[in-house]
Amino acid sequence: MKVNKKTFLKIIGITIPVLLATMLIAIILTQVVFTIKTSPLKVEGVTWDATDTIEYTVERFQSGTMFDYEHAWSFNGKLPSDDPNDFIDLYCWFEVKNTGYIDQYTMDATLKNAENYSENILFVTDANAVMTSRVWRKSSKQACIILQVYIGNLDENQIRELISGLTLSVEAQGDYFGTRHRTVSFDTCDNVSIENVRSNTYD
Repeated sequence: MKVNKKTFLKIIGITIPVLLATMLIAIILTQVVFTIKTSPLKVEGVTWDATDTIEYTVERFQSGTMFDYEHAWSFNGKLPSDDPNDFIDLYCWFEVKNTGYIDQYTMDATLKNAENYSENILFVTDANAVMTSRVWRKSSKQACIILQVYIGNLDENQIRELISGLTLSVEAQGDYFGTRHRTVSFDTCDNVSIENVRSNTYD
């Protein structure tokens, strides 16, 4: 079947814009919309300095001098216990990956939700207080938020339940294409280490 010149040019005129539009959509999706990926890494529960750090946080809370990256979660003005074994610092580590070649991001994260034993979480320290927040092109960054938690009424299994119910809110501010919002859920995080407050060992 012979195709005349007019028909051929018409086909080309349709095909080229379709191909260009497809390429543009692919670029937008891969380099603008879906460039930021997040995943949980591990949770480390530390008790050896938990009492000192939470007392210092309470002092700043009561004097109104808390840092911008610190937030009271369920703290009501008084610690629920004087026993130093009743507190733990949970370091919740996660990864932010920038798969794009164009934009780079300034990242921060905080606690979004706690499904289990939320009332035991006293204070939250955001990610930008702990690690450098810049995520460069085609790179990844590990960061963490810190939870100061009362565990006087929890056993180890309940502490793990608390951890599995945590969801973080991650905000990545791009230099060119605006802000991306992601969440990190720890319900599938198997790498959890909790210091034994009674024997100072780790599991």
